[in-house]
Amino acid sequence: MSFRFINPNTQFLDANGQPLAVGSLTFYEPSSTTLKTTYSDEALTIANTNPLPLDASGRPSSEIFISGQYRVILKDSGGVTIWDRDHVDEAVTAASIQNGAANYAGLASGSANAIVLTLTPAISSLADGLIVGFRVFASNTGPVTINVNSTGAVSASKGDGSPLAADDLRQNELVTFRYNQNQTRFDLYSPANAFVQKHGADTKTGNLTIDTGNLTINAGQLKTAARVSVASAVTVDLSAVLSNTVNITGSVLITAITLQDGGQISGIFQDATTLTTSASLVVVGHASGETLNIYAGDTFTAFADSVATRLFIQTPHVLASGNISTTGDTTVTIPAGTFKKLKLTAMGIVSASNYQGFLTLNADSGANYRWQQFYSNSGSSSGATGTAGQAGILIAADST
Repeated sequence: MSFRFINPNTQFLDANGQPLAVGSLTFYEPSSTTLKTTYSDEALTIANTNPLPLDASGRPSSEIFISGQYRVILKDSGGVTIWDRDHVDEAVTAASIQNGAANYAGLASGSANAIVLTLTPAISSLADGLIVGFRVFASNTGPVTINVNSTGAVSASKGDGSPLAADDLRQNELVTFRYNQNQTRFDLYSPANAFVQKHGADTKTGNLTIDTGNLTINAGQLKTAARVSVASAVTVDLSAVLSNTVNITGSVLITAITLQDGGQISGIFQDATTLTTSASLVVVGHASGETLNIYAGDTFTAFADSVATRLFIQTPHVLASGNISTTGDTTVTIPAGTFKKLKLTAMGIVSASNYQGFLTLNADSGANYRWQQFYSNSGSSSGATGTAGQAGILIAADST
Protein backbone atom coordinates (compact mmCIF):
# COMPACT_ATOMS: atom_id res chain seq x y z
CA MET A 1 0.00 0.00 0.00
CA SER A 2 1.28 3.47 -0.85
CA PHE A 3 0.88 6.74 0.98
CA ARG A 4 1.36 10.33 -0.08
CA PHE A 5 4.51 11.55 1.67
CA ILE A 6 3.33 15.17 2.02
CA ASN A 7 0.64 17.55 0.92
CA PRO A 8 1.24 18.10 -2.81
CA ASN A 9 1.67 21.83 -2.32
CA THR A 10 3.99 21.69 0.68
CA GLN A 11 6.57 24.46 0.79
CA PHE A 12 9.82 23.67 2.60
CA LEU A 13 11.44 26.45 4.62
CA ASP A 14 14.89 27.09 6.01
CA ALA A 15 15.65 27.73 9.69
CA ASN A 16 14.82 31.41 9.22
CA GLY A 17 11.39 30.72 7.76
CA GLN A 18 12.41 31.52 4.17
CA PRO A 19 11.48 29.30 1.17
CA LEU A 20 14.17 26.70 0.56
CA ALA A 21 14.66 27.60 -3.11
CA VAL A 22 16.34 24.95 -5.26
CA GLY A 23 16.89 22.65 -2.30
CA SER A 24 16.44 18.89 -2.40
CA LEU A 25 14.94 15.87 -0.64
CA THR A 26 16.95 12.65 -0.54
CA PHE A 27 15.31 9.33 0.43
CA TYR A 28 17.18 6.36 1.95
CA GLU A 29 16.49 3.03 3.53
CA PRO A 30 15.96 3.57 7.28
CA SER A 31 19.16 4.19 9.30
CA SER A 32 21.36 3.89 6.19
CA THR A 33 22.80 5.72 3.20
CA THR A 34 21.24 3.30 0.71
CA LEU A 35 18.93 5.20 -1.62
CA LYS A 36 15.27 4.18 -1.61
CA THR A 37 12.86 5.03 -4.41
CA THR A 38 9.80 7.24 -4.12
CA TYR A 39 7.13 7.59 -6.79
CA SER A 40 5.08 10.26 -8.48
CA ASP A 41 1.93 8.09 -8.69
CA GLU A 42 -0.11 6.22 -6.12
CA ALA A 43 0.37 2.95 -8.02
CA LEU A 44 4.13 3.22 -7.47
CA THR A 45 4.94 2.76 -11.16
CA ILE A 46 6.72 6.04 -11.97
CA ALA A 47 9.90 6.53 -9.99
CA ASN A 48 11.03 9.98 -8.89
CA THR A 49 14.58 11.18 -9.23
CA ASN A 50 16.56 10.79 -6.03
CA PRO A 51 17.50 13.33 -4.72
CA LEU A 52 14.25 15.05 -5.65
CA PRO A 53 14.83 18.76 -6.41
CA LEU A 54 12.73 21.60 -5.00
CA ASP A 55 11.67 24.51 -7.20
CA ALA A 56 12.36 28.21 -6.68
CA SER A 57 9.52 28.43 -4.14
CA GLY A 58 10.81 25.51 -2.07
CA ARG A 59 8.19 23.02 -3.31
CA PRO A 60 8.91 19.46 -4.61
CA SER A 61 9.11 19.17 -8.38
CA SER A 62 6.90 16.07 -8.28
CA GLU A 63 4.29 14.41 -6.08
CA ILE A 64 5.83 11.95 -3.62
CA PHE A 65 4.32 8.57 -2.78
CA ILE A 66 6.11 6.19 -0.45
CA SER A 67 5.86 2.59 0.73
CA GLY A 68 7.23 1.61 4.10
CA GLN A 69 9.76 3.58 6.12
CA TYR A 70 12.43 5.96 4.88
CA ARG A 71 15.26 8.09 6.07
CA VAL A 72 14.70 11.60 4.59
CA ILE A 73 17.26 14.41 4.37
CA LEU A 74 16.34 17.97 3.39
CA LYS A 75 19.21 20.07 2.02
CA ASP A 76 19.57 23.63 0.76
CA SER A 77 20.85 24.61 -2.69
CA GLY A 78 24.44 24.38 -1.46
CA GLY A 79 24.03 20.84 -0.20
CA VAL A 80 23.90 21.82 3.48
CA THR A 81 21.60 19.61 5.55
CA ILE A 82 18.56 21.42 6.94
CA TRP A 83 17.16 18.38 8.70
CA ASP A 84 17.67 14.62 8.76
CA ARG A 85 14.69 12.43 9.76
CA ASP A 86 14.79 8.68 10.14
CA HIS A 87 11.99 6.07 10.15
CA VAL A 88 9.62 8.34 8.25
CA ASP A 89 6.43 6.64 7.17
CA GLU A 90 2.77 7.31 6.60
CA ALA A 91 2.22 8.09 10.27
CA VAL A 92 4.25 11.28 10.07
CA THR A 93 3.71 12.51 6.55
CA ALA A 94 1.17 15.30 6.50
CA ALA A 95 0.99 15.78 10.27
CA SER A 96 4.60 16.49 11.17
CA ILE A 97 6.96 16.59 8.20
CA GLN A 98 5.03 19.36 6.46
CA ASN A 99 6.85 22.70 6.59
CA GLY A 100 9.54 21.21 8.83
CA ALA A 101 7.16 20.60 11.73
CA ALA A 102 8.64 17.15 12.35
CA ASN A 103 11.67 18.92 13.78
CA TYR A 104 9.66 21.23 16.03
CA ALA A 105 9.32 20.05 19.63
CA GLY A 106 6.92 22.74 20.81
CA LEU A 107 7.29 24.22 24.28
CA ALA A 108 10.36 22.80 25.99
CA SER A 109 10.15 21.11 29.37
CA GLY A 110 12.70 20.15 31.98
CA SER A 111 14.38 23.21 33.49
CA ALA A 112 15.86 26.46 32.22
CA ASN A 113 19.38 24.96 31.97
CA ALA A 114 18.46 21.29 31.43
CA ILE A 115 16.06 21.32 28.50
CA VAL A 116 13.97 18.29 27.60
CA LEU A 117 12.43 18.03 24.11
CA THR A 118 9.94 15.60 22.61
CA LEU A 119 9.74 15.06 18.84
CA THR A 120 6.81 13.12 17.37
CA PRO A 121 7.44 10.49 16.19
CA ALA A 122 10.29 9.92 18.58
CA ILE A 123 13.88 9.56 17.42
CA SER A 124 16.10 6.85 18.88
CA SER A 125 19.46 8.53 18.23
CA LEU A 126 20.96 11.88 17.25
CA ALA A 127 22.01 12.10 13.59
CA ASP A 128 24.74 14.50 12.53
CA GLY A 129 23.16 17.71 11.26
CA LEU A 130 19.81 17.08 12.99
CA ILE A 131 17.96 20.37 13.45
CA VAL A 132 15.45 20.73 16.24
CA GLY A 133 13.38 23.78 17.08
CA PHE A 134 11.43 24.63 20.21
CA ARG A 135 9.95 27.44 22.26
CA VAL A 136 11.89 28.42 25.38
CA PHE A 137 9.77 28.16 28.52
CA ALA A 138 12.27 29.86 30.89
CA SER A 139 15.32 32.05 30.28
CA ASN A 140 18.55 30.18 30.96
CA THR A 141 20.86 31.27 33.78
CA GLY A 142 24.03 29.54 32.61
CA PRO A 143 25.31 26.64 30.45
CA VAL A 144 22.58 24.49 28.92
CA THR A 145 22.05 20.83 28.05
CA ILE A 146 19.41 19.45 25.64
CA ASN A 147 17.86 15.99 25.84
CA VAL A 148 15.77 14.95 22.80
CA ASN A 149 13.44 11.97 23.21
CA SER A 150 15.55 10.60 26.09
CA THR A 151 18.60 10.16 23.84
CA GLY A 152 20.72 11.73 26.59
CA ALA A 153 21.63 15.24 27.73
CA VAL A 154 23.99 16.98 25.29
CA SER A 155 25.68 20.31 25.92
CA ALA A 156 24.45 23.31 23.93
CA SER A 157 26.81 25.97 22.61
CA LYS A 158 27.01 29.08 20.52
CA GLY A 159 28.21 28.78 16.96
CA ASP A 160 31.81 29.43 18.04
CA GLY A 161 31.70 26.48 20.42
CA SER A 162 31.52 28.48 23.64
CA PRO A 163 28.90 27.55 26.25
CA LEU A 164 25.65 29.47 26.40
CA ALA A 165 25.63 32.36 28.87
CA ALA A 166 22.74 33.64 30.95
CA ASP A 167 19.79 34.89 28.86
CA ASP A 168 21.14 33.55 25.56
CA LEU A 169 17.80 31.72 25.51
CA ARG A 170 14.89 33.93 26.49
CA GLN A 171 11.48 32.93 27.71
CA ASN A 172 8.95 32.36 24.86
CA GLU A 173 11.66 32.77 22.21
CA LEU A 174 11.65 30.39 19.24
CA VAL A 175 15.11 28.86 18.81
CA THR A 176 16.73 26.25 16.60
CA PHE A 177 19.75 24.04 17.31
CA ARG A 178 21.78 21.83 14.95
CA TYR A 179 23.44 18.67 16.28
CA ASN A 180 27.21 18.56 15.73
CA GLN A 181 28.20 14.91 15.94
CA ASN A 182 31.95 15.58 15.68
CA GLN A 183 31.84 17.75 18.80
CA THR A 184 28.93 15.93 20.47
CA ARG A 185 27.00 19.13 21.06
CA PHE A 186 24.02 21.15 19.87
CA ASP A 187 25.04 24.44 18.19
CA LEU A 188 22.68 27.40 18.39
CA TYR A 189 21.45 27.88 14.83
CA SER A 190 18.98 30.73 15.34
CA PRO A 191 17.84 33.35 16.36
CA ALA A 192 19.98 36.43 15.71
CA ASN A 193 21.77 36.28 19.06
CA ALA A 194 23.65 33.21 17.84
CA PHE A 195 27.36 33.77 17.19
CA VAL A 196 27.89 35.56 13.89
CA GLN A 197 31.19 35.87 12.06
CA LYS A 198 31.21 38.52 9.35
CA HIS A 199 33.82 39.33 6.74
CA GLY A 200 33.70 42.35 4.45
CA ALA A 201 31.33 45.29 4.38
CA ASP A 202 27.77 45.13 5.60
CA THR A 203 24.97 47.63 6.17
CA LYS A 204 22.29 47.18 8.79
CA THR A 205 19.18 49.28 9.28
CA GLY A 206 17.91 49.36 12.85
CA ASN A 207 19.61 48.32 16.08
CA LEU A 208 22.28 45.69 16.56
CA THR A 209 22.13 44.50 20.17
CA ILE A 210 24.75 42.34 21.84
CA ASP A 211 23.37 41.29 25.23
CA THR A 212 26.49 39.48 26.41
CA GLY A 213 29.98 38.92 25.12
CA ASN A 214 32.20 41.21 23.10
CA LEU A 215 32.08 42.79 19.67
CA THR A 216 35.60 42.57 18.26
CA ILE A 217 36.75 44.49 15.19
CA ASN A 218 40.11 43.21 14.00
CA ALA A 219 40.42 45.90 11.34
CA GLY A 220 38.29 48.83 10.30
CA GLN A 221 36.18 51.37 12.15
CA LEU A 222 33.02 51.14 14.23
CA LYS A 223 30.69 54.06 13.46
CA THR A 224 27.95 54.80 15.97
CA ALA A 225 24.72 56.75 16.07
CA ALA A 226 24.43 60.52 15.62
CA ARG A 227 25.14 62.86 18.52
CA VAL A 228 22.48 62.76 21.22
CA SER A 229 21.48 65.23 23.96
CA VAL A 230 21.50 64.44 27.68
CA ALA A 231 20.20 66.83 30.34
CA SER A 232 22.57 67.92 33.09
CA ALA A 233 21.78 66.44 36.48
CA VAL A 234 23.44 65.69 39.79
CA THR A 235 24.35 62.36 38.16
CA VAL A 236 24.65 62.39 34.38
CA ASP A 237 24.23 58.82 33.15
CA LEU A 238 26.02 58.24 29.84
CA SER A 239 26.27 54.46 30.20
CA ALA A 240 23.23 53.78 28.00
CA VAL A 241 23.95 56.39 25.30
CA LEU A 242 24.10 54.71 21.87
CA SER A 243 26.48 57.30 20.43
CA ASN A 244 30.07 58.17 21.27
CA THR A 245 29.31 61.90 20.98
CA VAL A 246 26.87 63.76 23.23
CA ASN A 247 25.52 67.22 24.05
CA ILE A 248 25.00 68.00 27.74
CA THR A 249 22.26 70.58 28.17
CA GLY A 250 21.01 72.58 31.14
CA SER A 251 22.67 74.22 34.15
CA VAL A 252 22.16 71.72 36.99
CA LEU A 253 25.25 71.17 39.18
CA ILE A 254 26.98 67.94 38.15
CA THR A 255 28.64 65.79 40.84
CA ALA A 256 28.84 62.45 39.01
CA ILE A 257 29.07 61.17 35.44
CA THR A 258 28.51 57.45 34.94
CA LEU A 259 30.02 55.56 32.04
CA GLN A 260 30.58 51.85 31.50
CA ASP A 261 33.95 50.54 32.67
CA GLY A 262 36.34 50.97 29.76
CA GLY A 263 33.96 53.34 27.96
CA GLN A 264 34.92 56.53 26.15
CA ILE A 265 32.71 59.38 24.99
CA SER A 266 33.20 62.94 23.74
CA GLY A 267 30.80 65.83 24.03
CA ILE A 268 29.96 69.50 24.32
CA PHE A 269 28.41 71.43 27.21
CA GLN A 270 25.64 73.35 25.47
CA ASP A 271 24.91 75.57 28.48
CA ALA A 272 26.91 77.11 31.32
CA THR A 273 26.86 74.93 34.42
CA THR A 274 29.02 73.88 37.35
CA LEU A 275 30.78 70.61 38.12
CA THR A 276 32.21 69.34 41.40
CA THR A 277 35.18 66.97 41.23
CA SER A 278 35.59 63.94 43.46
CA ALA A 279 37.46 60.66 43.71
CA SER A 280 34.96 59.16 41.25
CA LEU A 281 34.71 62.23 38.97
CA VAL A 282 38.20 63.34 38.05
CA VAL A 283 38.87 66.41 35.90
CA VAL A 284 42.46 66.31 34.70
CA GLY A 285 44.42 69.23 36.15
CA HIS A 286 42.11 69.79 39.11
CA ALA A 287 42.03 68.51 42.66
CA SER A 288 39.19 66.54 44.22
CA GLY A 289 36.51 68.71 45.78
CA GLU A 290 36.82 71.66 43.40
CA THR A 291 33.70 73.26 41.95
CA LEU A 292 34.44 74.28 38.37
CA ASN A 293 32.63 76.80 36.20
CA ILE A 294 31.69 75.18 32.89
CA TYR A 295 30.94 77.51 29.99
CA ALA A 296 28.67 76.99 27.02
CA GLY A 297 30.76 75.51 24.23
CA ASP A 298 33.26 73.77 26.48
CA THR A 299 34.18 70.37 25.03
CA PHE A 300 35.18 67.24 26.89
CA THR A 301 36.40 63.71 26.46
CA ALA A 302 35.49 61.20 29.17
CA PHE A 303 37.15 57.88 29.96
CA ALA A 304 35.88 55.44 32.58
CA ASP A 305 37.51 52.67 34.57
CA SER A 306 36.49 50.72 37.64
CA VAL A 307 37.58 53.61 39.90
CA ALA A 308 36.41 56.83 38.27
CA THR A 309 35.21 58.72 35.22
CA ARG A 310 38.02 61.00 34.05
CA LEU A 311 37.32 64.16 32.05
CA PHE A 312 39.56 66.22 29.82
CA ILE A 313 37.83 69.61 29.44
CA GLN A 314 38.78 72.20 26.83
CA THR A 315 37.44 75.77 26.87
CA PRO A 316 37.31 77.49 23.47
CA HIS A 317 37.70 81.09 24.74
CA VAL A 318 35.47 83.59 22.99
CA LEU A 319 37.10 86.70 21.54
CA ALA A 320 35.95 89.79 23.42
CA SER A 321 35.00 92.64 21.09
CA GLY A 322 37.64 95.13 19.98
CA ASN A 323 41.39 95.59 20.41
CA ILE A 324 43.05 97.92 22.90
CA SER A 325 45.85 100.22 21.75
CA THR A 326 47.88 102.16 24.28
CA THR A 327 51.22 103.95 24.71
CA GLY A 328 50.87 104.47 28.46
CA ASP A 329 49.51 102.87 31.61
CA THR A 330 46.23 101.09 31.06
CA THR A 331 43.84 98.84 32.95
CA VAL A 332 42.06 95.99 31.16
CA THR A 333 39.28 93.75 32.48
CA ILE A 334 39.00 90.42 30.69
CA PRO A 335 35.82 88.43 31.39
CA ALA A 336 36.37 84.80 32.28
CA GLY A 337 36.05 82.57 29.25
CA THR A 338 37.19 85.33 26.81
CA PHE A 339 40.40 86.87 25.55
CA LYS A 340 41.48 90.28 24.25
CA LYS A 341 44.22 91.21 21.86
CA LEU A 342 46.26 94.07 23.27
CA LYS A 343 48.41 96.02 20.84
CA LEU A 344 50.99 98.28 22.52
CA THR A 345 52.24 100.70 19.85
CA ALA A 346 55.64 102.40 19.45
CA MET A 347 57.25 100.41 22.27
CA GLY A 348 60.23 98.83 20.56
CA ILE A 349 61.49 95.78 22.42
CA VAL A 350 59.53 94.99 25.56
CA SER A 351 62.07 94.71 28.39
CA ALA A 352 62.70 96.01 31.90
CA SER A 353 64.68 98.96 30.53
CA ASN A 354 62.49 99.80 27.56
CA TYR A 355 58.78 100.24 28.24
CA GLN A 356 56.19 102.94 27.89
CA GLY A 357 53.52 101.89 30.35
CA PHE A 358 52.19 99.31 32.77
CA LEU A 359 49.41 96.91 31.91
CA THR A 360 47.12 96.11 34.86
CA LEU A 361 44.78 93.09 34.66
CA ASN A 362 41.49 93.03 36.55
CA ALA A 363 40.68 89.32 37.04
CA ASP A 364 37.07 88.26 37.11
CA SER A 365 36.09 86.25 40.17
CA GLY A 366 37.33 82.68 39.79
CA ALA A 367 39.40 83.46 36.67
CA ASN A 368 43.07 82.71 36.17
CA TYR A 369 45.02 84.47 33.44
CA ARG A 370 47.53 83.11 31.01
CA TRP A 371 49.48 85.17 28.53
CA GLN A 372 51.75 84.88 25.58
CA GLN A 373 54.18 87.61 24.52
CA PHE A 374 55.26 88.29 20.93
CA TYR A 375 58.39 90.18 19.96
CA SER A 376 59.04 91.70 16.54
CA ASN A 377 62.37 93.54 16.67
CA SER A 378 65.42 91.76 15.37
CA GLY A 379 67.39 90.05 18.10
CA SER A 380 64.33 89.62 20.27
CA SER A 381 63.47 86.44 22.12
CA SER A 382 61.78 83.64 20.22
CA GLY A 383 58.10 83.86 19.35
CA ALA A 384 55.71 84.84 16.57
CA THR A 385 56.76 87.89 14.49
CA GLY A 386 54.64 90.96 13.92
CA THR A 387 54.97 94.49 12.53
CA ALA A 388 58.32 96.16 13.25
CA GLY A 389 58.28 98.48 16.23
CA GLN A 390 55.27 96.81 17.85
CA ALA A 391 54.79 94.12 20.46
CA GLY A 392 51.57 92.33 21.28
CA ILE A 393 50.38 90.43 24.33
CA LEU A 394 47.61 87.89 24.08
CA ILE A 395 45.94 87.51 27.45
CA ALA A 396 43.20 84.95 28.02
CA ALA A 397 41.06 84.18 31.04
CA ASP A 398 40.72 80.47 31.76
CA SER A 399 37.40 79.09 32.90
CA THR A 400 38.60 78.52 36.45
